[in-house]
Amino acid sequence: MVAGSGNKPIVIEGLFCTDEPVLVWADGERDRWAARAAALDHGREQEAWPLAVTSANRLSDLTPAQISWLIAKGPDGPARALIADPPMLRHRQRMDLGRVAVARFELDALPLALSEAGESADALGLLVLPFRAPEAANLVAGWLRHLGSARLWARLWLDRHAEAAARALIPAAVGRPGRARQNAGDALRYLTAIGQGPLIQKIAEGYGHGALAVAGALLGLEASPNEQLTLMPPSPSAANGQLTSTPSAGAAAEERLTLAAPGTGERESAASATNSTADGQLTHAGPAGSGLSPVAPGVVGGGRESATGGAGVRDAGAGGHSATSPPAVRRDPGVGGRASTVPPDGLYGPQPGRKGKAPHWARPEGLPPVRRADGGVFSAEETAALVGALSGARLADPPEPAPGDPDRSRPVVVESSAARQPLVAGLDEEARRLVAAGERAGLAVFGRALLDAWLAEGMPAAESWALVAQAHLGDDATMEQLGPLVRSWPAKSRYARAIDGFAVFATVGSDVALRHLLAIEANMSGGSTNERAVDYLTQAAARRGLSVTQLAGRLAITHGLDAGLAVDYGPRSFPVVVDEHLTAQVTGPGGRVLARPPKPGVKDTNAGAYQWFLQFKKDLRATAAAQTARLEREMHARRLRPARDLGGVLLPHPILGPIARRLLWGEYDTANRLVRALRVAEDGSLADVHDTTVIVGGDTPLGIVHPAELGDELAGWAQIIADYEILQPFPQLDRPVVALTGEQRAATALAGFGPVSPDAVEALMRGRWHGNGYETGTSTHTQLRRALPGGLALLAELDPGVPTSTYLTPAGEQRITEIWVDDAWSDHWQRERRIPLGAADPAALSESLAELYAVR
Repeated sequence: MVAGSGNKPIVIEGLFCTDEPVLVWADGERDRWAARAAALDHGREQEAWPLAVTSANRLSDLTPAQISWLIAKGPDGPARALIADPPMLRHRQRMDLGRVAVARFELDALPLALSEAGESADALGLLVLPFRAPEAANLVAGWLRHLGSARLWARLWLDRHAEAAARALIPAAVGRPGRARQNAGDALRYLTAIGQGPLIQKIAEGYGHGALAVAGALLGLEASPNEQLTLMPPSPSAANGQLTSTPSAGAAAEERLTLAAPGTGERESAASATNSTADGQLTHAGPAGSGLSPVAPGVVGGGRESATGGAGVRDAGAGGHSATSPPAVRRDPGVGGRASTVPPDGLYGPQPGRKGKAPHWARPEGLPPVRRADGGVFSAEETAALVGALSGARLADPPEPAPGDPDRSRPVVVESSAARQPLVAGLDEEARRLVAAGERAGLAVFGRALLDAWLAEGMPAAESWALVAQAHLGDDATMEQLGPLVRSWPAKSRYARAIDGFAVFATVGSDVALRHLLAIEANMSGGSTNERAVDYLTQAAARRGLSVTQLAGRLAITHGLDAGLAVDYGPRSFPVVVDEHLTAQVTGPGGRVLARPPKPGVKDTNAGAYQWFLQFKKDLRATAAAQTARLEREMHARRLRPARDLGGVLLPHPILGPIARRLLWGEYDTANRLVRALRVAEDGSLADVHDTTVIVGGDTPLGIVHPAELGDELAGWAQIIADYEILQPFPQLDRPVVALTGEQRAATALAGFGPVSPDAVEALMRGRWHGNGYETGTSTHTQLRRALPGGLALLAELDPGVPTSTYLTPAGEQRITEIWVDDAWSDHWQRERRIPLGAADPAALSESLAELYAVR
């Protein structure tokens, strides 16, 4: 045992759990998992596959299709042998593959389940739910802080296997500080919060009184008040790790250790030096009134090992016991229920960003003084206290409830990046008091100085509180400084800091902060960081009662055009005007419109106004291009807004108005289907294809129409746009459209075409199309895939196929043999086509087919 000194936690080494893995199925769970074998695709079964699997030395020797066949219905013996050392699978149906393997091979599938769950906890963590094993306990303990579905899988596992979890995790919870100890503490705190405290206490006692003391202090458990633990002097029993319990009345002088409550970092401090009694005993007392004492023979203090203590304590017959283990396979109809959706306070325990000694760059002497709200400035001591308080700034605990649903045939899985993201947590009472005492503008200056010092230090991750603290200190000037910084961090692989920046913007929620967040999201090209930015925007918009689309319209900058601008030379002034194409001009003498103002003369006192106008034109063009691109993305994504926003927000806006007037809008029903298309008439009213004025309710959903939705009305609308000489801001009605006939929409496949050059195929794969050569193990792309909304994908079959590396193996002429739609989660090996093309979103399908047909 290592008894901590100072701020070091108490450590007990040498404890371990030797429980044998067993399976505990929820009622009907195994049957549901086994039934997914029918959904596993493997394509045409080949005669050589049985020989291939019996000859394989490892699972990676087989192709992905052979692996699917092997797990679903291959020979039992080779399958059990091969999954014992699994590689990371390349299948999209990894969830089904794993569930079928666990249902069929049970305990032999534990390595596969652990490997898959460890590689992708959110997507595949539920594979370990039936396994009651120490390895599973240690794995799921690390998921309780996840934002995605892994947090739910961890709670469900702990609910089902509470006793086994406690046996497996107590050794780590009292072991050396590190990630394993923190994770085990999280899991044990969760079990305590759901009422398993007495069970944990009983199991910890089986590991020895030292483990009981440390675990009790960690979890805030109580023990018998009339018992305390004493450390005996070296003896044969002590050398073997025996602990002796004696009544507290018989204890002599004692060393008192104050153990922190759960959530404060498992810290303890010695109130006095170690004392020896007359008979040589070292006595330790636990928290007041608890009777728990973190003691053991051997090592006391500093983490050093004594000559008599050995490597640590293992209570004889306790560490690693498995006397209460269940039989090898058990079916328990009472397990598998849903975990509590909202955990009690304090579940997550210590968080990053704990208060501690301020770094050298955050010392008061190097920072500007903080002005007090009531006059004067903070003293050096108050400034140091403020820095110390701010060092606890952090993101909030994961939002509740934990997302996901394991009980469907296709479980609902939410990746952490797509889950609801945490905002910045509120300050504690002391920090709030200090911040309230400061003057707001002065605090913002102080906060920016902290930020600059942190940046100059190289952005140390352990001190990222300096960034997060801007949510409590920052003003609009701070947000303006943060904007370009946060925007640049993903490109520099500073993803975690970028996400912290998103949280700061969303928490502050000012117009300036959210404009920066909107601009960052608009310029990202997808991926998990982009998903997090979208969620932060969604939360910030919801706090204003808006959607992101509505928020973007309201925060679109005007460059001052709504108030009126002029090029003011002093003696002369030229009003600025903007045409319908958002080209800035000026009005000269006599009302004549000029492309630019005359250059300043010798009598003009403000010659810089000329350069201001040239920069203004450039800024206006950039803003118009950004807003046009945003509205085009809204068309592709079919983002809707209430009709009142069109007339109340967009049309009056000096930049959005000229763009919106030149687009074709549509009224949509509750299923997001187009009801009718509408244009904005000259007087701001809405007109249909017959040029009849239409009145729509203020709550009616409106969106920008994709031409694929217009059907037979496309030609009529194109003629109207031409008759009114409307130059659309982006290709809307004149973009390439592939409109399917009724017969084609009902079909499950379209005919292919050819020949197609390999260069054209590679050009598709540099865009939004993906080949399958890296997934099949053949190093040849024989299929192209493009994602569609609604969980679908468009597939194009290639013959003979394009090599994944054409540098070594040049590709020949290709032919697209078939075009079809499938579920995005499938591996797309099945020969049967099940989904009609009409099930796909018509706009997204048109865009995809237009790209594909362009290579003909």
